[in-house]
Amino acid sequence: MPSEIVYHPDALREVKEALTYGLENWPERVADLRNELGAKIEFIRADWVHRSPNEYGVLRINLGQRLPYHLIYRLSEERVEILAFSHHRQRPGYWQDRLGSRSQ
Repeated sequence: MPSEIVYHPDALREVKEALTYGLENWPERVADLRNELGAKIEFIRADWVHRSPNEYGVLRINLGQRLPYHLIYRLSEERVEILAFSHHRQRPGYWQDRLGSRSQ
């Protein structure tokens, strides 16, 4: 099971922006967003061997029906690397330039 969770700097910025936007526009759902993000990361860690990456070597998981976000990530035995925290309406694949770098 991967023991380390790392965020690409742009993905971390996207999470912070989503939380800030949420506080300003739908504060009653920010706790749901935080909780669901944490739950999905734990789910990824626990169930990592059953995941099949796409042609870019990455995976995607939705945060739920009420939350219009998904995580783009890649896995290794040691870590989960979050590449993007994307709103469903963002242009597809905008995060692909992050594939060449490793997150810190």
